[in-house]
Amino acid sequence: MPKRARSQLSKHSSQARAARIRRTEESSPERLQRLAEQNQRKSQVRARESSVERSQHLAQQNLRTSELRARESSVRNALPNKA
Repeated sequence: MPKRARSQLSKHSSQARAARIRRTEESSPERLQRLAEQNQRKSQVRARESSVERSQHLAQQNLRTSELRARESSVRNALPNKA
């Protein structure tokens, strides 16, 4: 029998856990620096986007937002009203 491939779930979880630990242990100046670098990378990526890519990006964002709002309103409507 062929060897069964291991799930990547634990690998990703440990990486996410390590990143979360690094973020909780960073000081305020380190946090500000990390966020500034992150914003700079995002703006550079956005600057390289074509108008078609930008339109697709915004359409996906709008879809996610509308789906989130629909889920929130369905949950809100499912809760009993408090009088």
